[in-house]
Amino acid sequence: MPTVNTIISAIIVLFAAITDFVASFQITTTIYKRSYNNMRWVQSSSEEETDATKLQLPNFSPVSWLRQEAWASMSHYEKETFMKHCDVHDHNRYYATPARFVHGDIDFGNGVDRVVLGHGPRRVLVLAGIHGNEPCGVEAIKLILQKKKLFSGNNVNVESEELLQDEKWTDELEMLFDSLTIEFMVGNPAALSQNRRFIKRNLNRLFDIDTLCDSELADQEGYRYELHRARLITESIRHADFVLDIHSCSSDVGSFALPSSLDLSECLAEHLPVKYVVESLVHACLDGGTTLDAALWFDVPGVCVECGQHTHKDVVSRAAAVISSFLRLQVLREDGAFASPS
Repeated sequence: MPTVNTIISAIIVLFAAITDFVASFQITTTIYKRSYNNMRWVQSSSEEETDATKLQLPNFSPVSWLRQEAWASMSHYEKETFMKHCDVHDHNRYYATPARFVHGDIDFGNGVDRVVLGHGPRRVLVLAGIHGNEPCGVEAIKLILQKKKLFSGNNVNVESEELLQDEKWTDELEMLFDSLTIEFMVGNPAALSQNRRFIKRNLNRLFDIDTLCDSELADQEGYRYELHRARLITESIRHADFVLDIHSCSSDVGSFALPSSLDLSECLAEHLPVKYVVESLVHACLDGGTTLDAALWFDVPGVCVECGQHTHKDVVSRAAAVISSFLRLQVLREDGAFASPS
């Protein structure tokens, strides 16, 4: 029978051997990062990429279910490995690196409800289709992504015919990528596909803390889909430096901006190609719970723009002009002021 000392000595030797074995394979150790909803795992190598020409990735988490903190903690190699498998988990979202963006097409609004472009430190969010019967913002974003350029119809009387003129598409969108991380997001894809304002509940009344936390009521009243969309949008708003929300309306009026109550919101709204800027109204909605109410929780400036009547012939061109001007303005001057929209 082996003595106690013999057994202890054997254990120590075995432990030392295991430690040496693990150390010899340290470079291939796998790292598991758990996702936002604790339901998926991502496996990647711990080896760091040292290539000086490695692709730059944005600061913003590319999928809705991965927390920004987890994305920021990942190495560059881990992020690239993650993105190779991202489509498996989030197939209806498109994460476009500059190279993929330049050489590929993005079918925004038709199965793709979220596009992230650029790798700049300033994060901007452009929302469209919060109401499914207001497709002008989605159509404008689709054109910008197809052209890969910004629209230069920077005036309040811009007409739909100008969208067909190549000389009106000037600045390369890719030129913004060093300064901005741009997120385009469809608010209510299901309602958009059916040309309905909403499916069960008005999405732009769900941005209320009590409502966002009440899954039981959503299940009882059948609006779990819209609640899910509101939660995703809230996360995107929380990580943004500025929010633009594009809408249209039933009345035949010119375009007008509704900035949030933050001073920066009102300042930017005055630079947009709209006929009117209506201050102090956006938070006066009787029911509350709008996207800009959510932005205000996080002290994120934001502007809602109504681009005119849903079916007006110029509504898409107005939306394209507003979005393009908004993006140009976000490349700040050295003194921190908004850049020129022209």
